[in-house]
Amino acid sequence: MSDFWFIRHGQAGTRLKYDTLSEIGHQQARLLGEYLARHGTTFSHIVIGGLERHRETAESVLDAYKTYGATIPEPIVDGDWNEFDLDAVYRCVAPQLSKTDEGFAQGYEAMQKQVAEQGAVAESLVNRRWNPCDGAVVKAWVTGQCSVDCETWVAFRDRIRGALEKLVTANPEGNVAVFTSATPTAISLAQAMGLDDRQVFNLAGVMINSAISTLRFGEGGALRMFNFNTVPHLDDAALRTHR
Repeated sequence: MSDFWFIRHGQAGTRLKYDTLSEIGHQQARLLGEYLARHGTTFSHIVIGGLERHRETAESVLDAYKTYGATIPEPIVDGDWNEFDLDAVYRCVAPQLSKTDEGFAQGYEAMQKQVAEQGAVAESLVNRRWNPCDGAVVKAWVTGQCSVDCETWVAFRDRIRGALEKLVTANPEGNVAVFTSATPTAISLAQAMGLDDRQVFNLAGVMINSAISTLRFGEGGALRMFNFNTVPHLDDAALRTHR
């Protein structure tokens, strides 16, 4: 029997430098590591996505294990668990939407102004809230409304499905930790539960930074969701962030 522990990275940086952890993100990851190590949670395999925020989250967790004197396996870095590149999607989609949707064009201009004025402020709302422009751009990308020269939604979704299949095919025993992002986790959960693409972002949108979601691969060769979006290490509500 294998349990796949999908661990979302801690709170990321600003829109100007998203692929890193904020101070809160480092704290979340450290608390997660201390919680897991203190409770004797063991991992037979550890997989880390190729992004900086994945690596920083994993390092904080694994450092806690070392502090507790626990033995941990050598991590494997697998870029197939990377999140999609929102900046690249914006570069492809936003100019097209701006030409056909005046409301989007106005909102996008306002958001760019906010980023220019407040983008370096870690706790600014422009960095910590999902902007309507984000939703419009992602929707256009997922539905294929706009042509792109970056990774398509279908290619991204299939990349994550392939990474999940690779894990399952390896059929490791014990707990397998996967340090990744919200959307790869949501795609994996949706695959196990037979959900369609529309439900992926419903799952991803509520995930808390440094949360754990688990899939169990047991007898009969079927994956099933065991738990979702758990944060037993975050007693302080102020640390339960989403972006």
